Amino acid sequence: TESTSTDVLDDNAYEVLRSMLGAGADFFIDDLLATYLDETPQLIQRLHRGQQTANAADVRMVAHSMKSSSANLGAKAFSQLCDQIEEQARVGTLTLDLISQVDAEYALVAEAMIALRAELV
Repeated sequence: TESTSTDVLDDNAYEVLRSMLGAGADFFIDDLLATYLDETPQLIQRLHRGQQTANAADVRMVAHSMKSSSANLGAKAFSQLCDQIEEQARVGTLTLDLISQVDAEYALVAEAMIALRAELV
């Protein structure tokens, strides 16, 4: 539903993108969303692998990447979760409960982005 996507995605992020991109912005935003939806599940798999193999450096790098791309596309809660994971991996206090939240939170983000893409085209 539209309220779900509004709760999960910050509309202001898209207004900023539209003002920066000008004419044809929605097509570019659609492409950004498609790329994000394609690449993020692979990053989440790397995050889980990094956690399972105690590779804090990889967890930190992947979490940082997802934090930035998610913030740019308005997925604030997911971005904040990734920020917490990045910080915990940096200081060596990474807990499984944070990593376990990633799949559920991403599912909400993906659903909202798919709904937004449907509105753009």
